[in-house]
Amino acid sequence: FLKESSTLRVEYTPEKAGPQRVAKTATSYFTIVLASSVNKTNANIFIKQLRADGFQEGNVLSKSKMTRVVYGKYATAQEAQKALKLHKQDFRFEQGWILQVPKL
Repeated sequence: FLKESSTLRVEYTPEKAGPQRVAKTATSYFTIVLASSVNKTNANIFIKQLRADGFQEGNVLSKSKMTRVVYGKYATAQEAQKALKLHKQDFRFEQGWILQVPKL
């Protein structure tokens, strides 16, 4: 019985979990920072503009006294970097950088 249980756990390794699963669990993830140290009102305006232009993954990330506009949730820094390169032609991503958001 113990061997079956441990085998079952092996089947659910993080490599098989998709990015959505990573975002919903209490693990860290990577995101693209588009604006940092902005007030919440301006951050929400920025998000509305992003979404109006088709960038649906924009969010406001507030922690302590820091408010950031971020884009996407990625399992690895490499995935986030790839997404950033894809969007570099848009002026809002030109100064973007990758941030690892720690688990909560």
